[in-house]
Amino acid sequence: MNQTKVSEVSELPAGVPEATLVDLYRTMSLIRTFEERVHELFVEGELPGFLHLCSGQEATAAGVIAHLRTEDGITSTHRNHGHALAKGVSPAAMMIELYGRAGGTNAGKGGSMHLADQRVGHVASGGIVGAGAPLALGLAQAAKLAGTDGVAAVFFGDGAAQQGTVLESMNLAAVWKLPILFVCENNLFGQATTIGYSSAVAPAARAEGFGMASEEVDGQDVIAVYQAAGRAVERARAGEGPTYLELTTYSYHGAWEGEPKRAYRLPEVESDFRGRDPLRLLAAALAAVKQDWIDVKDEIEEEIEEQVESAIEAGRAAPYPDPATVTEGVYADPTVTIDRDGLTVH
Repeated sequence: MNQTKVSEVSELPAGVPEATLVDLYRTMSLIRTFEERVHELFVEGELPGFLHLCSGQEATAAGVIAHLRTEDGITSTHRNHGHALAKGVSPAAMMIELYGRAGGTNAGKGGSMHLADQRVGHVASGGIVGAGAPLALGLAQAAKLAGTDGVAAVFFGDGAAQQGTVLESMNLAAVWKLPILFVCENNLFGQATTIGYSSAVAPAARAEGFGMASEEVDGQDVIAVYQAAGRAVERARAGEGPTYLELTTYSYHGAWEGEPKRAYRLPEVESDFRGRDPLRLLAAALAAVKQDWIDVKDEIEEEIEEQVESAIEAGRAAPYPDPATVTEGVYADPTVTIDRDGLTVH
């Protein structure tokens, strides 16, 4: 795998417009700022529930989703904030959801792990490992049956790469030549279990068994991710079937917020990934070719900081859900009653 160090970045690759790279930096900056502020709010005891942050993994979401249209659907994981922001979900609606308030992406009922907004193609997130794969398979099949050039993408971790649901979905995608990207965010750990301990081969190697195109990419380098995803999306839209992308990256905040012990994470590994931070890599590349980059960078970061702070205020100000709405949006009908014996339905 080609791992580019910050000091080695001297020019931008041919075929990637400068404006696109600025947009990629904007997306990654939004994800990083959102996640770091959410981390602070959680530590201060202001946010309820569980959080699984993606600081350090910004390039995977930004680089892949930059090629997707609004109507192209994605499914995500419990570590979903970056995917949602890159797909266009409102930061304010997300923050309101994290506060458990009405007006959030899931009406304050789903919390961090279940963010979704079908209006922008972020169809589902969840804490069941590997569960997004068959859902994305349905999106890809729907696009194919409708005769469109729509594409679906499923994001999952290296731990989920071992799941039967993912492998079964890969098999069907290959058999039916479905327009889908299997995006494995390999951050080295399935919770505290290393990928080398749990898998006999690299996750992308499994694609070979299904005759599926695959690439292993430095997930810290958003330019490399963007280029690989572009090839995969082009193949999918042309009717050439699925692609498996294994993006090697790292989660700065560990498995979940509040993780009590991180002795399993070697300092030298963490320092290596932080030394190749996705935002620093791209900023260095842009600084080498764009004379006004420092000013542009400052404007982007100031704008995003204001946007995230506004989202936090929206979360704090939003009301709690009305208890009367507790059965709305779930598999229950408040007009149906069941007798005590549990057999007779009215």
